[in-house]
Amino acid sequence: MIPEIKKEIIFDYLSGTATAFQKRQIEEWATVPENRELFFLWLWEWERNNSQYQADPVAGLGRHLERMENGDIRKSGISLPKEGPAYPDWLKKTFTAASLVFIIGLTGWIFRDKIFFRAYSTGYGEIRGILLPDSSKVVLNANSTLKVPRFGFGKSARVVHLAGEAGFEVTSRPDKKRFIVKTDRKLDVVVLGTIFNVYARPGGAKVVLNKGKVKLHYQHGNREKQVTLHPGDLASVDEKGEVNVRKTAQPSNYSAWKFHRFVFENTSLREIGEKIKENFGVTLVIGNPKLTTLTISGAFTALNAVELVELLCDASEDLVYSKAGKNKIILTTR
Repeated sequence: MIPEIKKEIIFDYLSGTATAFQKRQIEEWATVPENRELFFLWLWEWERNNSQYQADPVAGLGRHLERMENGDIRKSGISLPKEGPAYPDWLKKTFTAASLVFIIGLTGWIFRDKIFFRAYSTGYGEIRGILLPDSSKVVLNANSTLKVPRFGFGKSARVVHLAGEAGFEVTSRPDKKRFIVKTDRKLDVVVLGTIFNVYARPGGAKVVLNKGKVKLHYQHGNREKQVTLHPGDLASVDEKGEVNVRKTAQPSNYSAWKFHRFVFENTSLREIGEKIKENFGVTLVIGNPKLTTLTISGAFTALNAVELVELLCDASEDLVYSKAGKNKIILTTR
């Protein structure tokens, strides 16, 4: 039977004064996702009211998040102070979970986001594989962030938040619980079980479906609209916010980045420069304005921006490049 844990016991634990029996009870109690959420609410309150942690509350949250996620508090190897400040009775009784949520709202939503969501991020040139709690697989492209609920998915849907680009392989569920990828491009991808690629960056948004079926929910002006995609469909959002759908013969080309491959189909050097900036943080300066419209086709495997530009120059005998500092490449003609 899961024990009932009160806030005062959690405070004792955080202060290092809880008994061994209470620590074991907390470990058992924290196995329930709802209880873990309550634990972090109380942790927030305790951190705010202990001066020795006020200098860096996010670091304090990180320490305890790591301990709880490891599933064994006793093995964390982290020591806490044996004594903590005394709290007035009225303060202990007043701070409930509801009032704490109100305080979080006043002090900034960013801290609540750190508590309830785990963020997976990649740097320039980095690709990262992620296994979600429901066994769905995600491959995160460079310069991207995926936010996943820290305490598990909700009862009605599995919702994640993407900024950047990622490939998804979503597992189907017996309960048919939907999987939703939310982006800041006013575009949501709703699926049951499928393989697809989502691109959502400041320059635009695209969704390519490899297998299964997805439904796009998007905002066009003041209207909410939907469109259903089938395998081989490529949906892109134009400057007006409208979604355009067309067939693509090789949908796998749009997720070739998982293998450090860049596939171009009559792609202009200007667009290639944007891709290099997104993936590697390197600016491609095109010395001759006429070159911006030059198109290139082919598949190129490269681990960094210089390798990719070298391959582009090899493919076109007229192009040469030079490096200008760490994050700039100049492309000209011979």
